[in-house]
Amino acid sequence: MDEMRLLKTKLIFFCFFFFPLLVHGQGTNNKAYFGTTATIRQSQSYHHPNHSISIGFDILPGSQTTSPRLSASYALRFTPFTAGIGAAFTYYNDPLSLLPIYIALKYQLIQAHFFPFISVKTGYNISILTDTQTPVEKHKGGLLFNPAIGVQFTLSKEIALYLTGGYNIDKASFRQKQNDRRTITTEVTYKRFVAGMGLIF
Repeated sequence: MDEMRLLKTKLIFFCFFFFPLLVHGQGTNNKAYFGTTATIRQSQSYHHPNHSISIGFDILPGSQTTSPRLSASYALRFTPFTAGIGAAFTYYNDPLSLLPIYIALKYQLIQAHFFPFISVKTGYNISILTDTQTPVEKHKGGLLFNPAIGVQFTLSKEIALYLTGGYNIDKASFRQKQNDRRTITTEVTYKRFVAGMGLIF
């Protein structure tokens, strides 16, 4: 009888002392485990800033020549939309090249590290006479319109890479004076497919 009472006493002592310690120890391990998991997830998460700067390079192949375009833009993010302003230089040399000033809109189709998007750029082209061998009396720019689709993915926590493909319309005009004192105005419209890539900071 005394042995049974002693066994019950030991069991009660274990339940009220050792078992809470074991539970607390497991809880501490779980906290440490979940803390580690949270740390891993946080280190892998991509930082989407409210504003960004992007630089890009496009090629616009034509029937006779391929024109390059360099661009830079500043954008604000309103998930899933991004809106910004930008400037670029398109080298046509025919006889004009163009300096577009544009508004850019982008819509992110899914929320992920790697995602497709649709975008559009529209603005005004400032004309620049780059072919000085062609006699031009006066020139001016015109419309820019560039819808595109693309994909964007993360390179690091602060840098992303994007690839795009789309269709580009550039308009400009120039006026030339002939030997008989007549003037001829030429309206130029470049309609080309465009492929590009760039970095977002």
